Formats: sequence, C-alpha cells, structure tokens
Amino acid sequence: MHMRLFSKFKLHGSSAASEEVFGGKFSYTSAVADFYIELGDAHKIWKPRDVVTGEVVLTLRKPLRGVSLRMSLEGNLRVQTGSGATSRLKFQRTLFSKSSMIYGVEQPEDAEQEGHGLTRGDHRFPFRMRVPSKNIYTSIAFEKGSISYAVGCVLETRSGAQRLSSCSRQISVLVPVDVSLLPKLRPKTVVLQSPQLLRSAKANYPEHDTASSLTKRTTASANSNSSVTTVCSSKTVTISVDLPESGYVIGDTIRIKVHIQHYKEYRNSAGLIATLVRICRVHSTGTDDPMETFRKDICQCVAPLYVEPETHTCSVGMNLNVPLDAFPTLVVPNQGFTFQYYIEVLANLSSKNIVYTESNRVIGGSGMADIPMPGSKLHPVKKISMLPLKLQGPLGKQDTNIDESLIFFQDMVNVDKLKRLRNVTGTSIEVVIGTHRNNSVQQARQSCPGSPVGGSDSTMMSEQSAAGTSLPSSVLDIYDQLANRLSSSVGDQLLRYGMSPDSGPHSANDELPRYTPNVDYMVTEDKRELEQRKLKELESEPSVEEEQ
Repeated sequence: MHMRLFSKFKLHGSSAASEEVFGGKFSYTSAVADFYIELGDAHKIWKPRDVVTGEVVLTLRKPLRGVSLRMSLEGNLRVQTGSGATSRLKFQRTLFSKSSMIYGVEQPEDAEQEGHGLTRGDHRFPFRMRVPSKNIYTSIAFEKGSISYAVGCVLETRSGAQRLSSCSRQISVLVPVDVSLLPKLRPKTVVLQSPQLLRSAKANYPEHDTASSLTKRTTASANSNSSVTTVCSSKTVTISVDLPESGYVIGDTIRIKVHIQHYKEYRNSAGLIATLVRICRVHSTGTDDPMETFRKDICQCVAPLYVEPETHTCSVGMNLNVPLDAFPTLVVPNQGFTFQYYIEVLANLSSKNIVYTESNRVIGGSGMADIPMPGSKLHPVKKISMLPLKLQGPLGKQDTNIDESLIFFQDMVNVDKLKRLRNVTGTSIEVVIGTHRNNSVQQARQSCPGSPVGGSDSTMMSEQSAAGTSLPSSVLDIYDQLANRLSSSVGDQLLRYGMSPDSGPHSANDELPRYTPNVDYMVTEDKRELEQRKLKELESEPSVEEEQ
C-alpha cells in the first residue's frame, strides 16, 4: 500500500516537474489554437529551381517557451497494389527531403536555458524554400501510385525530442520537357506476306536458308528459286508510316503519313486506324511481383483505304490531337512507374473484317455515304463507302472553323479485338509528349539542313522548321491534289474529306477549304428502306406544272 502511494506520488511529481520546465505536452497541445501554411501563390505550378514562398501562421491561446519551428520540403513516391477496397501500399520511397529552422535554434548551448518563447496571439513566420533540380518528377496521382510534394512545418521542443504539432500543404510540380532536341524519326515499314506463299517458299528453299532468302535475296541462280522469289514479291503488302517529329507539345496536332504498296486493287471504308495510346507500366519490386501494364487510348482517327488500280499504291494523311489535359512523358526508374505515348497505326486489309467501336457501332458498314473516287479512261470512276466526318456528336456554334478530320476521343474502335482478326497488321511508334519547344533550337536546326539525323547527341540538330512557321500539313497535300486531278463537281465533294490516292506538289500558303454538309448523298441503312422510298416516288402524284 505504501509502495503504491509512493509510486503515484513520484509519477505526479515528475509530471509536474516536466510541466514546470517545458510547459507539459498537454499544455502545449491546448495552447495551439490554429496552425497552417499560407503560400504566396496557392495555385502556382512549381518547376525545378523555383523558390516556394509563404508564411506559417501560428495562433496561440497562451504563451509558450522553449519551442522552435522547423520548415521542410519533401517529395514522396508511392506505388499501390490491388484495386478498390483491396488496394494496399506496395512500395514507398522518399525522393528528397530538406529542412531548415525558421524559428528557434537547433540545439541550445545550455541545457537549462529556457530558449525562445512565443506570446499569446497570432504569429507569422515567412519562409523561402527552393525546389531541387535532381531526383524530381512531375506530380501525378492515379489508382496505382502517386508522386506528391508538400511543404510542412513542425512545432517542436527546443531539443527536437518532442513534436508538439505539425501542418503541411501540397504543391504541384511540373518538370519541363523540351522536345526541340529530339531527333527526327525515320519512316517505319511493315511487310505483310501470305502464309501460303511462305509455306511454299519454305518447301522450295533449304531449311537453313529460308529466312534469309525471303528477306534479303534479290537475285537467284536457280530457276526454282527465282520463281518463288518473284511470287513472294508480287504478293507482298508494304505499309510505311512516317511522322514529321518524334516529340510534340500538349495541344499539338500529330500529322501521320501512311503509304501502302499493294499487289492488287483494294478499298475499305475503315481501312486505316491511327490511335494515340498511353501505356502505364508499374515496375515490379521482386521476382514474385510481376510488372503491371495498363493501356489508355487517348484519341483516334479512322480513314478510308483506296489502292489505285494503275499504281497499286495509296498515300493517306491522318491527324491526331494531343489533348490539353494530357501530362508529359514520365519515366521514374528504380521500382517506379512510367507513362509513355505511342502512335499505333493499323491497316485492315480484309473487307470481311467488321470494325466495331466500344459501343458496338459498326464503322464502314451500313450508314455510310458513297463517295466517287478518281478514275481514268481505262478504269471508270468507282465508289467507296466513306465515313461521316463527325462521329462524336453534332457541331456546335463555334465548330465551323475546326479541322473536320476524323479525330474523336469517345466511342473509339476496340483496337485489341481488331488486331486478333486475320489480315490486320500495323505498327507502333513511340513519341515524346513534352511541355514546350525551344524556338532558338528550332531555328538552329532549320539553319543547318545538312546535319545528319540519328540517335546520338551530335546528330540531334537535324533539320526542322521553327515553331513559329507553319508546316505544310498532310491535309493541305490532300486537298491540293484532289483539286488538281478531279473536275470541279467531283472535286468539291472530295474536298470535304481528308483522302488522297497519291502524293504530289503542295503549297504551304494554300487556303484550307471549309467543310460543308454533305447534302448530295442520302444515307440508307437498309435495302428495304431504299425500296420503300422508290415505291413512294412512283406513287406520288405529278406536279401542277406537268399537268398543264
């Protein structure tokens, strides 16, 4: 009984002594009425080497002594696993952490010294902290992880042994990505051959020389080998995709040129599909943890494919827009995650393949308008089923000056299902989405047209036009060629669509014709409806002028 009373007395005495020297933990907590951070520019997006300014506001109900304020700037990387309610933290890493004392001292010289004290009322402490330039990435938050930055302040005792109160404020960081230093891309080519021809070629060639003979051999000594090579080359479809640049700024238009060399005449109203794709890869943390990959289709363009009967070639220009809400290319090494962009171009080389959208709409089937194609004396003018110019919705009041290309951001074609079908091939090209383009670098590259284009640092000063000058677009090529080749009546109809059978001379100053609604052609979705319309025309009464 005496021991219990003695122990209670000692505990009470130690608590009173602590409260007498430091004010007590409960005394500190009850003394803080408000504690927060005010940024100088609350809505600013900070960049590396920027100085974050603001004030720490501390409101006390009663005086405090022996306290200090420590300011910090920290960046954190978090990776989650699972989804929804089963989501849990998979990996966490501190990118950087820097702190400084804005009130008080790190360690008092005398342990019995009371240190700094704060009176009752409002206290404001200005601060300045510089954002580092190393090991920093653009702020992002998504389902599988986040990169976040925050400025924080801690109210602690003079020795730093006890944290009394803390506050923090999130800030957004954007790491600039300059796309003017990226090299120009070379055209990417895909060759498609018939499986039957490949099997026949393997039967005629020796087993050890089959692969090389199909790809590299141009002449042959034996008659059998030359005949197989001729057959294979005549039944080959070559698809070439060319991009003018490898880097684009948010809001830019990506102009794609597709050239196809076929072995026969072919046409398809939904023959070419170009998609801007964002791929997210969440890296693994060990051997038992596989890497996760997620795909997001940003926008898409569908264009018709028409192979000329004379030359068996086709050149089509397609456009894709980088949306304003897109974020730059992001690569976080060391068990982080990456966001990379790709241009995926698919060629549908079979008329039997039906192209569906995400809402199971059919593209290239019923509900299309017939547009006459250019012909010659030997080959009469043919018709090809053409897509309507706007799939995403009706035109608004300010949509008259918008480029009427087939670019849509919703209800896109399900590319994964389409790639599983036969006679569907394509390629993907990685592009970098940046934040800006340096005009001086662009002008230097324009003034050095003889510099090589490659992948080394010395070859990055390749020829490109400056950001202020207007580049000849594929749409201008298309409209200029069609206006020269076709008659006025047929040309006016074709000028409404971004389509051209081949390439030709163009001018950067040519005015882009505006789109006018297609009222010359009626859209029929069923043969039965067409027959009913014809019957109604036959049953209609003659006009009054004809009776007179």
